[in-house]
Amino acid sequence: MEGPETSANLVESLQNGYINIVDRSPQTPKTPVPVFISPGWSETPQVFEDTIQEFLDAGRRVIALSYSGTRKSDNETNYPNLEVAKGEAILEVIRLKGIKQADVVGHSEGAIGAVIAASLEPGSIRNLILVSPAGFIGKDSFPKLLGRFSRKVIQDHYRLLTDRQSRKPMSRFLKQGLRFAVSHPIQGLKEAVAISQVQLGETLKELHDLGVGTAIIAGTNDPLFHMAKLQRTVKSSMIDGFISTKAGHDELHLQHSYARAMERVLTSLENKASRH
Repeated sequence: MEGPETSANLVESLQNGYINIVDRSPQTPKTPVPVFISPGWSETPQVFEDTIQEFLDAGRRVIALSYSGTRKSDNETNYPNLEVAKGEAILEVIRLKGIKQADVVGHSEGAIGAVIAASLEPGSIRNLILVSPAGFIGKDSFPKLLGRFSRKVIQDHYRLLTDRQSRKPMSRFLKQGLRFAVSHPIQGLKEAVAISQVQLGETLKELHDLGVGTAIIAGTNDPLFHMAKLQRTVKSSMIDGFISTKAGHDELHLQHSYARAMERVLTSLENKASRH
């Protein structure tokens, strides 16, 4: 059963159904700056039900997005066009909601859209928190990514059977992934190819130099984007903080502690900015 914060009848559709969002606010927000959740491959606001609630409990407004199909962007960049369109979608929601600035949490593929959005309009994004992010392991290829993803699927089903604590959110995540793969096979394939092509390091450094707060949270047991490669790519000049956890790829929506860690990182970035 879906939680009250993310039930389907509370989802708003924008741009002829291309963007789907859940926009939830606490009774007493502690900041006017909302948290956007930029989703990974196949993910929807429903997958982030527990994460959304953690941010609400911390006094933060949350806007979680998902995308139906792909859209063409008129912006000419070095990034895959469909990912540029996702970055533009984040900025469109910011404008439509009358928001001055947003903090963006990008999970997995969602890191790509988050970084692109900030690169297009740095003034609209206050902080970027990239969780298990795509785009930071150096040269990749679609066959290599597909191989790693296949191993991850096996690990996910084993965890579903053996880890009682994460069984409910894992089941929710796997069902959504299957639903997405069956209903949007072409979109899923195009997105996977894009993930294998993108490298974000230079852009993240440019954003950091412009004053956008930047932090990365990654797991030492991530089967998709290996920690060793991530650490070789990510330099201290790109980020304000790097948190390494003994975890896998999808802990953002599997463990409450991950959302709490992001809340602490956001608070740290806010405090750092206030001192400058």
